[in-house]
Amino acid sequence: MDKAKDVLARLYGNDEADHRLDELQASQQEPQQDDPQHGEAEEEIVERVGCLGMLCCGRIHPNMITIMVQLNQAMTGYGAVSVYGSQIFQLLGMLPWISEYATLGNYIFYFITMVFTVNLVDKYGRRRLMLWGSCGLTICFTILAITAMNLLSSDGGFKSTVGTIVLVGLTAIFGASWLTTVWLIPTEIYPDKTRAQGGAISVVVWGIANFFVTMLTPIGFNNWTYWLFVVFACTNLLAGLLIFFFLPETGGRSFQEIQQFFVLAKEKKNYLVHAIDGGRFKRLPS
Repeated sequence: MDKAKDVLARLYGNDEADHRLDELQASQQEPQQDDPQHGEAEEEIVERVGCLGMLCCGRIHPNMITIMVQLNQAMTGYGAVSVYGSQIFQLLGMLPWISEYATLGNYIFYFITMVFTVNLVDKYGRRRLMLWGSCGLTICFTILAITAMNLLSSDGGFKSTVGTIVLVGLTAIFGASWLTTVWLIPTEIYPDKTRAQGGAISVVVWGIANFFVTMLTPIGFNNWTYWLFVVFACTNLLAGLLIFFFLPETGGRSFQEIQQFFVLAKEKKNYLVHAIDGGRFKRLPS
């Protein structure tokens, strides 16, 4: 316990460490049935939950949020950019060997963006980053489609230059927003006894969704060519709308606070974030 307190003191300071430690201890204790702040989801702490147990009513809402954010990440379309970057650069008029170097440079920039934007998750919140990311990716894919269709200019040099800038922008936006945030959600909305199962759901959905995106992208390019960028622009817009309406902000909140959202949503039979507790879960706590 002393080690835990020491770690918390380094993270939050001595004044906040005791409060954080009390919250962690409380989350491990068996909840009282007459406490309105503890719903069925928190009862999972004191029972062993199997895979079928994750289908119980008290866990459906967290499961749907976990599935939603992973499907949304796949719908951003960046998986296609990541896997087929070289082909996309060639589609924009680059020579094959140049497109390979451009893809390599884009991967390096991807890593740099990911490293230097980690702190944004706690500063601005998971929900806000996803919303900003969806807006930015929608704009980028729209510009990419317009450029690839020669609507701005038919000059090959112009098309490859603008396309490269937009693809780098896609990389930066995705790395700063959608890359890490979706993996935090399951670790924050599930209690200890179901956190592993929640993480498993997240990984399985991620794998299946990205499998379909990866397999269908070549078919899309062969049949729709540049219109596939328009499809990705629309799916990013859809992802942003789903996040806006259904994803609560989990950053900066204790497990008990997050569980209050699910309890209140169940009581109201309303899963819109804006309708729960006056929209308190739309933003980071003040």
